[in-house]
Amino acid sequence: RNTELSQRWSVIKLAKKVVTGAIEIERQNKTIGSSLEAAPLIYTNNQDYFNTLMAVDFKEICITSSLRVVIDELPSFGFSLPEVEGFVVTFEKAGGSKCDRCWRYEEQLIENSFGKLCLRCSEVLKNS
Repeated sequence: RNTELSQRWSVIKLAKKVVTGAIEIERQNKTIGSSLEAAPLIYTNNQDYFNTLMAVDFKEICITSSLRVVIDELPSFGFSLPEVEGFVVTFEKAGGSKCDRCWRYEEQLIENSFGKLCLRCSEVLKNS
């Protein structure tokens, strides 16, 4: 058992819980249909939490098109959970257009024989 790894993933799971809660409110309000339409802004006032989230591809873990993590004082607005200290999430809708393959919203899409694709999907299909 790796205690350090376990602690890092505990932080990641707590942060994801807050992000998921913020996104679910927007889904219920019909602002978005899926989490891929979200680009949340995650505030933390804890340097260790910030470092942990920056060390992983947190948008992949949260299944969002993009997200930002900032270290700052926690704002009084935004979504938080009383049982999860150190995180506040504000919702932003993802910009750009939807990739035909992965459904992420990206600012830059490339049109080819497979459709309108993000750079990542274009590279994957080019190399297959």
